[in-house]
Amino acid sequence: MFCRAVTMSLLSSTRRALLGLVAGLPIFRVAQAHGPDAFTLTPQFQAGQGHEYMMTTLQRRQGAVSRHARSRVRLEVVAPHGDGWRLRWMEMDSELLEPPVPSSALADPWDRVAIDFFISAQGDFHGLADPEAMRARMEATVEGQLAQMALDPGNAPQMPQIRAAMRQFVDNPDFLGQQLLKQPKLLLGAVGRDYRVGEPLELRGGVPSPLGTGEIPMLARFNVRSADARRVSLGWLMVVDRQSTARTLAAELQPIMDAAQTEGQEALQMDAALAGFDFDERGDYVVDAETAWPLQVSSERRSAAGDLERVDSVELVRVPG
Repeated sequence: MFCRAVTMSLLSSTRRALLGLVAGLPIFRVAQAHGPDAFTLTPQFQAGQGHEYMMTTLQRRQGAVSRHARSRVRLEVVAPHGDGWRLRWMEMDSELLEPPVPSSALADPWDRVAIDFFISAQGDFHGLADPEAMRARMEATVEGQLAQMALDPGNAPQMPQIRAAMRQFVDNPDFLGQQLLKQPKLLLGAVGRDYRVGEPLELRGGVPSPLGTGEIPMLARFNVRSADARRVSLGWLMVVDRQSTARTLAAELQPIMDAAQTEGQEALQMDAALAGFDFDERGDYVVDAETAWPLQVSSERRSAAGDLERVDSVELVRVPG
């Protein structure tokens, strides 16, 4: 009974972790759609150029707010790199609005940490500029989170499995890049594309799975709501093939859970953890028509598995000046 109780608790924890992984999927990719009345949002970057944004994030689980935070972020063009650019993302002055926590727990280990990455002239992302340094910092972050979890006696039976699983995630470069570049990819999600007024831009293809071993089939659509010489307003909707996604995630994560399993513990099956998997995302973009720099971006991403549901909302608004 004890082993089964631990397994069911770990199953619930795993489902929550899975929803977190899905929430970090790098959905946006460059696509082309040619035709009359078309326009292209090609980024007009210059070295030293940068803009600040106010970023608000809201996470809801089972309909209740689990995290509500606000911060300033800066996206800066560091230097040319090959046929593209080296960009820098930095989050500053993070403020946790909900839930209330002790002041000792408010420190954000990623506050004012420069995350450099490469992007092509057309807007394709080409990974982190210094993945080893980012991995070391992520490792320290995870160790801090594990230490906090270990303070709860109720987590004690699961800690060896959780630690083993999280170590494999931290050591995976694909997962690391996806997690650290999630917000920059959201902010620049509309650039590098050709649009046609009055005709939706449909994207069919795949995005990398959380650990980079496979692809998740997706169908997405941009709609041009308005466009003039100053700004472009776009709507965004995306869904995935549920069954194929569940199979891909289960195949990718099952070896990790098997390796973390302790002797005498009932096997945890990813197929069960992903029962009833569902996912969709929708959002809005307002972009400077001349430079393709975003003015305002909002996104709501819903993911569900079993009896759990998570909704992640993000809004970025450019600070004047």
